[in-house]
Amino acid sequence: MFNSIKKREHNIILLLLGIFTLSLAGTLIKLSHAPVYAIAFYRLFIASIFIFLMAPFAISEQISKVRTRELLWMILGGIVFSLHFITWIYGLKTVSVFEGMVVVATNPIYTTIGAYLFFRERPRSKFIPAFILAFVGTVLTFIEGVSRLKGDITGMSMIFLSTLLFSAYVLTGKKVRQTHDSNVYIVMLYFFASMVCLGFMFAFGEPLISYTPRNYLFFFLLALVPTVIGHGSLNHCVGHFRASTISMLTLLEPIAGSVAAYVALGERIGLFSFVGFLMICSGIGLLFKTELLGIAKRFIRK
Repeated sequence: MFNSIKKREHNIILLLLGIFTLSLAGTLIKLSHAPVYAIAFYRLFIASIFIFLMAPFAISEQISKVRTRELLWMILGGIVFSLHFITWIYGLKTVSVFEGMVVVATNPIYTTIGAYLFFRERPRSKFIPAFILAFVGTVLTFIEGVSRLKGDITGMSMIFLSTLLFSAYVLTGKKVRQTHDSNVYIVMLYFFASMVCLGFMFAFGEPLISYTPRNYLFFFLLALVPTVIGHGSLNHCVGHFRASTISMLTLLEPIAGSVAAYVALGERIGLFSFVGFLMICSGIGLLFKTELLGIAKRFIRK
């Protein structure tokens, strides 16, 4: 009994650590003055090496067992994931960290739509009102960002596109994750995604090397902190918590991220963005109402 409680506490700490380290990504991207494709390439490539080196023999053995069809899905996932990162980083060059994270927090809504369209998974009964709340919240955040940028919609549009691409990435990995260890999938996904970013670097004339020590420091930090530690912690917790619990707790990301952005960059939260965030939280909370009530009942019993 004591061991099970201790293990659960350990997993809760790991989950919160993952959310906190993920929330630092936006601030680290803004502090790095490197070009968009270089940030995306080095973050993904270094992260793939980190994860591979954690268990090189086991991962190599698993990679040799990947079938052609699964490999094609992984390549597709890598392409989609790279585009998610590129649009996310591009958007963050202009929008605030909080605005960017609030819009991306709506991804469970679009993942639900995609799961219905491509896998015929029936949406939850509260999906329509949840979608309306999340959509209105996104519009309010979008208005705040565009108003602050004096009518320029490019940054917020890129963030919204990044959100759709993240949902697409989740859907492409749906079946592959069922047959392979998550580390194998992530190593291959990150590697393929980094190669796509490398292609963009060459296509748009960005240098592969010749960056400042500061740039390389932030490449390393982005790969290690939000990617390896952040995503790694959440991937571990998927096996110990409901996906809906993780989806709800990741709504803490914009709050933690905005604190980091305020301390490091002096960014403030606008009224429309904050109201939009509350509406998005309400929408996703409504979507996962049953699970949240179950969590509350278990907590009260303890």
